[in-house]
Amino acid sequence: MPVVVTTPQSTVATESVDWANITNKPACFLACAHAPTHISTGTDPIPVVATTATGLVPVLPPAPGTDFFLRGDATWANIALIQNQVVTTAGPGLVTALPNNPAMYFNGASPAGYKQVAFSEVTGTVDWNTQISNKPGTFQPSAHAPTHDRRVATDLVLPDWGDIQSKPATFPSDWNTTANKPATFPPSLHAPSHVTGGADIIPSANTTRVGLLNQLTGNATDFVGGDNACHTLGPVIVGVPQGTPTTSYAPGAIVVPRFADYPDGVWSPMGAFDDHFEGTTLNAKWAQNPGSSPVTSLDPSGKIYALASRICLNGTAAANNDTQYWTPSVTQSLPNANPTTISLDVDTLGYSNIINTGSAPGVSSTGGFFVQLRNTANSAATRLLVYITRSQNQFQTGPAHQLAFGIGAGTTQPGYLFGVWPRYFSVRFDASFTVFFSISLTGRHWTSLNSITAAQSGFSSSNPPNVFDMGCFCSNFGGSENTIDWVRLTNP
Repeated sequence: MPVVVTTPQSTVATESVDWANITNKPACFLACAHAPTHISTGTDPIPVVATTATGLVPVLPPAPGTDFFLRGDATWANIALIQNQVVTTAGPGLVTALPNNPAMYFNGASPAGYKQVAFSEVTGTVDWNTQISNKPGTFQPSAHAPTHDRRVATDLVLPDWGDIQSKPATFPSDWNTTANKPATFPPSLHAPSHVTGGADIIPSANTTRVGLLNQLTGNATDFVGGDNACHTLGPVIVGVPQGTPTTSYAPGAIVVPRFADYPDGVWSPMGAFDDHFEGTTLNAKWAQNPGSSPVTSLDPSGKIYALASRICLNGTAAANNDTQYWTPSVTQSLPNANPTTISLDVDTLGYSNIINTGSAPGVSSTGGFFVQLRNTANSAATRLLVYITRSQNQFQTGPAHQLAFGIGAGTTQPGYLFGVWPRYFSVRFDASFTVFFSISLTGRHWTSLNSITAAQSGFSSSNPPNVFDMGCFCSNFGGSENTIDWVRLTNP
């Protein structure tokens, strides 16, 4: 667009104003919001940090990534593989303890270690910003006045806009008609706008893109994990399948069997009824019934006691002419009358004695383990017991382990003889209050036994099972020792 310039002498029509002839124009212009253009998926991505320049954090490792940290070569490494392993020229690792001496540095040669910094060791260039300390804020310039002379014009001081005489009153306002304008403009200094507190924050790095590193905690003992968060650096706990060679995980790691798909693995979350019997005392939710004479303890620790992640129930009966004792035992209330399954892991050792001469004919000696559902307000109950027995008039050979069902307080269903003790027990009742019993040697494959109907047991919606018992079963010189590893309830 032509420019009309009016001076005291005349009015002169001029050509378009050349960009170079516009004075006092800004050196840079504020850029519009453009943070997404700087990440890996943008049109102007900032490179990933390298040894030659700063940059963005690389794409994070797969979630959860808490075992990873960012190495100096801009790659993620699994911290579980190098915990307690000092770095060498043969492989990655951690540096040794810091010497608390700012005049020492970590020597990358083999063997690695800390050395005193000597100026003679510094080679190559020195970075002005990071390697020179205590430098002055300003410097006295050398003599350079001639550079400000317009005849030389190497450092020309331009006049202020207000000092220019006879300047035009207006200038072209159409951007498209401005001649010789630059194709691009350097943005003004705006780095703070891209970080916390800014108006144009670059997104944090995650598993799908590079981005900013999240704010640090300030703790020197923390490390940044592959989830872009700070974590406390401590002993590494490595979960491995049983039988994993020790060479496959970091030296010094705390190795915990993973128990993947293993029936005795600790489950999470544990319900209020469940128990893995950790600690040295039995949880107060279990009511204890140690029983009385003629049942005595087999173990110096007592009839009921806790040990490492198990409890033990043991007892033996004196001569009693076939009276059956269901103690010692422990009891816990059921949470509700919904259909319920209770499973448990128990090692049972039962024994029986040949009856002494003079006892009543037909008296037997028994010892074993039982589980039971019952209602505390009436006699409704079902019982599953596994035991070994010897009769006065018959000495059994071969498999002598028996399993039977009890209904109410007395009668039994047909029993079973088998060659080994089952290790896992399961008792379940459905919405009709039919009770089902199952046994297993592995905890994975179950054998279903007889069921007991509500008409047989006396259970109903008004008299549902409300407690669960487990304990010793013994009579007449017989006894058993039962070690329970865990009890678990499944209840919708």
